Amino acid sequence: MKFNIRREVWRIQPHKFLQAFSQPGNREHQLWSFLCRLSLERQQDPLLISSEELATSSGLDEANIRQMLEIATNNGSAKLENPED
Repeated sequence: MKFNIRREVWRIQPHKFLQAFSQPGNREHQLWSFLCRLSLERQQDPLLISSEELATSSGLDEANIRQMLEIATNNGSAKLENPED
């Protein structure tokens, strides 16, 4: 049996990320700070990263990260690069 494992790769614009939330809380600020730092370290804008890597590196819950990134798609600051068929 063969399994297809697909990672969610996101294209994220950290400078626009917080604007997607009407009242960003602590989680949103933590993720935003982490996204900005990674973007600078990797010299990538927009930043390309998987939600799995974000969870592992940041210590935040992957389900929460996915939820925040999905909300951020509304203002165009995040986009799923390889959506499930």
